[in-house]
Amino acid sequence: MRGIAQFTVQLVSAGLILVLMPGCGSLLNEIGRIERLANPRTATTDPAPTVVSTDPGDGTIAPYYQTYIDVNFSVTINAGSVSAQSTFGACSGNLQVSYDGFNNCFGGTLDTSGNPRIRFTPPILSKGLGLQIRTLTGITGATGVLAVPYQSLTGFKFAAPCGNQNCFFSYSTPLMTVATTVSGIFPVRSGTLAGKYIVYTGASTTTTLIDPVAATSELGPSLTPCFVPGIGAHDFYIATGTNAGRQMIIQGGNNQNTCLFNPATNLFAPGATLLALNASSDGLSLQPDSGSDNGNTIFLRGFSTATVFRYTALGGTISNSGLTTAGVIGVGAHAIRLVNGSNPGQWLIFNAGGSSVANFFDSSGPSVASTGFPTFAVIGAGASSFEVFTGTRTGQVLTVRGGATSATSIYNVAVFAAGTNGPILNQNVAAGGLLLRQAGTNSNDAPLVIHGNALTTDRYNPATGNFDVGPKTTGLIGIGSSKIFMPSAGSTGTDVFFLVNGITASTSIYLPNSNSFHGSRMPADMPTLGASAFPIVGGIHSGKTLILGATGSTNTDTTMYDPMKHEMSQGPSALGMPGSPTTMHVTFNQGPYLNQVLVFRGFGLTAFQVYNPATHAFSVLGGFPSSGAFNAINTGGVAFPLANDTRIFIVNGNGTGAQTLDQQTGAVTNLGALPQPVNVAPMHVRFSKPSNGAVKELIYATGINFIVIDHATLTPTTSVASAAGNGLQGFVIPSGPHVNKVLIIHGNNGTTTSLLDPETNTIGGTSANLAACAGSGVGQGSQLMALTTGINKGKYLLIVGNNQSLTCLYDPATHNFSPGVPVSNTASPGYMIGNGAVAFPTGGGLYPTSFVLVSGISSNVWSTFVP
Repeated sequence: MRGIAQFTVQLVSAGLILVLMPGCGSLLNEIGRIERLANPRTATTDPAPTVVSTDPGDGTIAPYYQTYIDVNFSVTINAGSVSAQSTFGACSGNLQVSYDGFNNCFGGTLDTSGNPRIRFTPPILSKGLGLQIRTLTGITGATGVLAVPYQSLTGFKFAAPCGNQNCFFSYSTPLMTVATTVSGIFPVRSGTLAGKYIVYTGASTTTTLIDPVAATSELGPSLTPCFVPGIGAHDFYIATGTNAGRQMIIQGGNNQNTCLFNPATNLFAPGATLLALNASSDGLSLQPDSGSDNGNTIFLRGFSTATVFRYTALGGTISNSGLTTAGVIGVGAHAIRLVNGSNPGQWLIFNAGGSSVANFFDSSGPSVASTGFPTFAVIGAGASSFEVFTGTRTGQVLTVRGGATSATSIYNVAVFAAGTNGPILNQNVAAGGLLLRQAGTNSNDAPLVIHGNALTTDRYNPATGNFDVGPKTTGLIGIGSSKIFMPSAGSTGTDVFFLVNGITASTSIYLPNSNSFHGSRMPADMPTLGASAFPIVGGIHSGKTLILGATGSTNTDTTMYDPMKHEMSQGPSALGMPGSPTTMHVTFNQGPYLNQVLVFRGFGLTAFQVYNPATHAFSVLGGFPSSGAFNAINTGGVAFPLANDTRIFIVNGNGTGAQTLDQQTGAVTNLGALPQPVNVAPMHVRFSKPSNGAVKELIYATGINFIVIDHATLTPTTSVASAAGNGLQGFVIPSGPHVNKVLIIHGNNGTTTSLLDPETNTIGGTSANLAACAGSGVGQGSQLMALTTGINKGKYLLIVGNNQSLTCLYDPATHNFSPGVPVSNTASPGYMIGNGAVAFPTGGGLYPTSFVLVSGISSNVWSTFVP
């Protein structure tokens, strides 16, 4: 710097006035040039860039919501010298992220704007996998010095939402109780629970607390000081006066009680008493923002009366308002506040309950008067109305009549004259029907009508003035349903409608801007007894899993799980399949139908279909089978490919028959009777005889009987164990003192086990017992997960079923069962595992080593187990 200083002094002493500007030829540039000449050095004398830290750090577990990986260098680097691959596959580039020792690497994008921080963002960051970072030669500093290569020693992981490993989590939000015939939901606006929502139902005084951000449900404050809500229960928020900030629930059910929720204490307490019994069928309350009732709440008594009550904010009392409706209020009653026309700002009340009368409520009076026009007599359960603001019906009010009809009515807002029949819905609307509409979303101009007691919907089309077929719901939305609009709710990152499905303990989410139901829940109806799943191999959906419905489903629905998005979506129609608790399927592993799936309907029928991943569709193959015919499939039926053979072995169930299907030729051959009738729970386990490598299959028959089939000879033998049916499980022990033996877990509320000796095909008792972890025993819906990763690698996790959320962990080293992590610590019936439960590995994607568990007993609830 001495040369620079002398040069500057000379310029000043010479009286030169220079403007220091950073442009080309400026003094600053010249000073920089002279500095480099005065202090000559080569690029090799600069310190080599090194990786000083990463985020996530080596040996750490990062939050599950983190979406990036940062590599921080000691000095600024040449951004153009850093490269990373764009897609998953064999490792390339000089910045790499891998889960398998750098055989394969994640693809992604680079962001160098924070240099010397380099940010790598893959399209998906798998959770629960150990990930390592490395940088290779070729990365240079700003002056061209090569960076020191780096590789993380142990790697890092991204946690699951429920913790690091060995846990269940779910983005579904089931209720703590079944909704039965009534439910309601309201937001908590202040206090420690602010931002959450409370759901009350007619099942008990138990409530559910919904957290829309975390997408979780938990036990809410109890209604015990007050009551169990009845039919017609509804609630409203008190903004001012004596009970300002509290929520009031009207009990309904022909009672006179109310209840107040206080967000300051998070408790319910009895409120004012009504003057008479109340059962307003759909919970009808009006809150004027002008006139003498500004701040008060007007609500209709219902109970087939014309009485109108008033809640007075100042004093917190309920009295008879002195107003009466022009007709009695009954089932299906509802109201809308008009925006345009001859009566703006007034409420239009549809009396329903078989009445054809409608009313105006004018808060300036206040007064209630007849509209003077009939609403058509058939306005019943599930009815709703909305004002049309755009399109061909602008200036009309359109009423969905409900009452198990598809009819609608229209009225002219400008003159409010009696209307005519409106556009017909695509399906009847009944009890449980809902109208989803909210300003600021697509639902404002295109409301969605949920039909009630069905999976179907209609969406209003303002351009045509008619109704289009809408998306299917997630879970059956029936009697007792309710709704609320949640702005920017939770993991969806957008505005949603939250729905209590009614009848069940399930909930759903509707996204109005995409006209879809939330993909983290099961589409359509939930599978029940006989549901199953298989991986899709090939085609545009390769890597996904297809779930077949069963009894209680619509008999056409399937559900598809996408491991990359960790979502469920509607699968292809099974054309009336499977619809039976005796449904079974088998995947072709060779021949002209390789990777296609043969699905037998069951129900004592010979009906079958084949799923083709190339077309993503089910069909009945022409000319298949090529010879012979399938026998009827019923209870206990199973099918599996034979080892080292072209054939599939088929146990027909509900009897003694068995068949083979040649995968190459399509020929079916009858094998005749099996030594024991197979007619209970389907279960089969493949094992090998260690002394000669013979492959065999253990098949549960009935009572205490099992059949063992030799794959090479098809010779059946009988083995006996003290085992029972529903929930029965079996697997080959992979290590430990009983390696290669088959452990049989007894069902039908049992807690005992048996062992099959592969050398002798005999079954005997064993010390492994589930009494410490299985509660009331293993039963319907039990599932088995073989853990190949995580802290319990090599062990088996048993979901005990039997309408419980308990699990048991089997350790081959000790031949012992111990309690596993529960499916959920939440006491919701949605997490009780029973009939229809299905479990399968994700097979990759966001949680690549994890399992999906569909609960079965309660619609649209599914969980993820991270080992």
